[in-house]
Amino acid sequence: MDERISFYCYIYQNYSARQIEWIQKNLIDRIDMHRYTMKEIYFVDHPSASEGEYNDWWHSILCNDWQNDIWFMSEEKFEYHWPMISAHFQQHKQEGE
Repeated sequence: MDERISFYCYIYQNYSARQIEWIQKNLIDRIDMHRYTMKEIYFVDHPSASEGEYNDWWHSILCNDWQNDIWFMSEEKFEYHWPMISAHFQQHKQEGE
């Protein structure tokens, strides 16, 4: 078994409770308010996806918890399912915080 943890899991482990609370409050708890925008972005990122694939993805966002998924998802899978959070972590890395 590969003992390497994902980039996202590593960053998550080094975040403070306040930083995690900010993500939850600003990126997840309000996600339903951004449904139309999320759909547009999904199809820009996945132009060959079907409406059913989008609905499966959206269902996954609404029914799963990113704080659980981060422990077992590969980096690619986490980026697919949690694009706003993965983008936030990437920005954090680029800013060198």
